[in-house]
Amino acid sequence: MSKEINREIGVRLRARRTQLRLSREKLSELLGVSTRFLASVESGEAGMSLTTFKAVCLALDVTADELLFGNSCAPQDPARERLTARVEVLAAPLVPLAQTMLDCLEQAANK
Repeated sequence: MSKEINREIGVRLRARRTQLRLSREKLSELLGVSTRFLASVESGEAGMSLTTFKAVCLALDVTADELLFGNSCAPQDPARERLTARVEVLAAPLVPLAQTMLDCLEQAANK
């Protein structure tokens, strides 16, 4: 990964670790890496393997997208998660109908 990407991921990782009130030592222990390595990842000086990246996501309860692209680290609204899950399993012909219904709801909410 490029140094800029490493830095961005490191900033997000540190923010989430801090949000969870995890010490660097504790997270290092959970991940099976040294605190020095974790500090270098958080500062963007080092990247990490996909195995470590996956372990970070699991330990911090974040998605890969959240660490890679900066989506919110805030917990998802359970109702939104249920709705998303229901939409994801719709048969392809029903997706346009669901989109139309959501468009109508959005228009009503914006009035």
